[in-house]
Amino acid sequence: MKQLPGFIKASMAVLIVVGLSFFSACKSDDEEPAPLPIATFQFEISEDNGLEVAFTNFSQHATSYVWDFGDVIGTSNDESPTYTFGDGGTYTVKLTATNETGSAKHEKEITVINTLLPAVDFSFQVSNENTLEVSFTSNSPNATGFEWDFGDGGTSTEANPTYVYPEGGTYTVKLVVTNQHGSSDISKNVTVVSPTAVNMIENGGFDDESVWTIIQHNPNNNATLTIADGVAIFDDIEQGSWGSEGHVGMNQTITIEGGNYQLDLDITTNGINEFWFEVWVGTGEPVEFEDYNEANGATKALSFNSWDCGEANNTYSGPMAAVSCQDTDGSVTLDAGTYYVVIRAGGITWGEGGVIIDNVSMYKLD
Repeated sequence: MKQLPGFIKASMAVLIVVGLSFFSACKSDDEEPAPLPIATFQFEISEDNGLEVAFTNFSQHATSYVWDFGDVIGTSNDESPTYTFGDGGTYTVKLTATNETGSAKHEKEITVINTLLPAVDFSFQVSNENTLEVSFTSNSPNATGFEWDFGDGGTSTEANPTYVYPEGGTYTVKLVVTNQHGSSDISKNVTVVSPTAVNMIENGGFDDESVWTIIQHNPNNNATLTIADGVAIFDDIEQGSWGSEGHVGMNQTITIEGGNYQLDLDITTNGINEFWFEVWVGTGEPVEFEDYNEANGATKALSFNSWDCGEANNTYSGPMAAVSCQDTDGSVTLDAGTYYVVIRAGGITWGEGGVIIDNVSMYKLD
């Protein structure tokens, strides 16, 4: 076989190197750039600490991340960080996902609540012996500090104080509770009357059945109202349904001077459900098998039901004015004249042993 001359060999080697270089360059130019990232995330708020949020990053094609938690101070470069906000509120959280090609952003509004703050509530009971004396009970289980303002300049730092007002009236009582995480507060109106004030309600202690007229307010006769042993008991005969539920009441007439009045009664709810209880003062006479409301020229003074007033009160025992809802607190302003005080109840489930009331009162405040 003939050998190729040396210069031909050298030329072929150069051509091979040049071709390989050209092929390599073409291959590099044909490579696709990395796709732009897609930024997205989800989050879950801790059940134990309502300020703590775990973020899960579902971004695609990203190699780095920047989080802005929307509270001015919080940032992170973690892929899926957990962040604790300093206070409750609504924050706009932004995620920026980046790679060598570019970046993308995604943001969401997140609302967090400081569940570590102390829950606050209180109840109160006016003494039957001294109508100016009130016992307060804090219902704030995770509180460590208590500040009471009794609305007349009096204060206390006890958890469950007893306070004696100098005179009758309606006072706005405020309770501020604290723990290591902050404070919470609540205010309620408390009405006390002078010990010399006259109760406009006769036989409010239910010594017997006198004075009170008991009637069914619908024709189904599904309810009972019994006055015995110093109390009145509202109960149902059988569990009905709306439209055929038990609805019974009692009433008495009073003749009064014009002015501001406060009504109250002690009530025990023994596990009611889909149930309501109301006290009305009106000029119209109650009629058997008919409802009693504004159409009778009446004003609702006290109101309680199992859907607006809080499930905790479905097993409540104490003064009704303390838990009355639907913008009622027992206070009414009336012209001089003769009125009917109507106490009535209705609903599906009346609790174990019925709803028990005692110590019905109506005092003139001025």
